[in-house]
Amino acid sequence: MTIPNGVRIIGSDAFYENKLTNVIIADSIRTIGENAFYLGHFGYEQGFTLSNLSLSSITIGTDVDIKGNSFSYGFIGRENLFSNYYNQNGKKKGRYTRSGSGHSNTWTYSPR
Repeated sequence: MTIPNGVRIIGSDAFYENKLTNVIIADSIRTIGENAFYLGHFGYEQGFTLSNLSLSSITIGTDVDIKGNSFSYGFIGRENLFSNYYNQNGKKKGRYTRSGSGHSNTWTYSPR
């Protein structure tokens, strides 16, 4: 899925409980709302865990304000690994790719 240039905000719950695999977020995006890509209880009902979440690649611009649980799943722990990695990596523009399984799930960064 590609969010086109010119869009500035992805609203809360915009893609809630969708099984997206790759997301390209235009450089014009400044804010991603609460639960925007949240897998929610749909993930648990369908047997999704950290090891088999469908979202595996996110391309994003610089300094995007990602609101809590935007890329999380489930009720317990609300894993928000992408947002944590993006923030710790200095909110750099680039492609972030998920690898690993279980709680050893990691994101890697490559410039675009």
